[in-house]
Amino acid sequence: MATGDLYFVRGNLSTNDRAWSIGFWLEEVDPISIGGDGLTVAKAVNGNLTTTMQSILSDTSTIDSWNAARRWTGPNAAGQVYPSFAPGLRTGSPLSNDNALFINLQQTVGPAKHNGGFFVAGQSADDSANSEFDATYLSTQVKSFTDALTSNFDAVSPESGRWRLVVISKTIQPQTTFVGTPLDVTRAVAASRVLTQSRRRQKVEGFK
Repeated sequence: MATGDLYFVRGNLSTNDRAWSIGFWLEEVDPISIGGDGLTVAKAVNGNLTTTMQSILSDTSTIDSWNAARRWTGPNAAGQVYPSFAPGLRTGSPLSNDNALFINLQQTVGPAKHNGGFFVAGQSADDSANSEFDATYLSTQVKSFTDALTSNFDAVSPESGRWRLVVISKTIQPQTTFVGTPLDVTRAVAASRVLTQSRRRQKVEGFK
């Protein structure tokens, strides 16, 4: 189980000028250089994730900003980074924002019900058919994105620090932090099925 400082990260995106977002948790692996500043973490996420995320989004989508703030061992002010113009790179009309790619975040500490996940809207209709994502798209662009999620997030030079993805469980007891029990993510896997709004309302127990 993770024990380092915990940061909540939010990515703010839009598709056809309709805003949406993703959120996930990072745990500090190597000490940050300037006292737990959320801006340093936001820069690390931008530097380590923006390019691979662009490769799975429709070209009517943009990554507008990343923000991050430490939530344990005590909150700090959020830092926000605005990428240089970062549109998606997949051609074709976008799917409705009610349809999305689901990324399952797996851990090995507890049962699968403690896994986490998030939804990525802004997918191109050309990358799916009959409510299934294209197999080649999943094994290339999407896999590059999920591999980036499970790699270390390194600070952007000249700053230092390193973080890794975790899920937060409020059901594993006793909780090790006031936000829940952090569990190291060992694997990120994309669902092959296009998930609709009704499925997206299902609660994922292990993810806050």
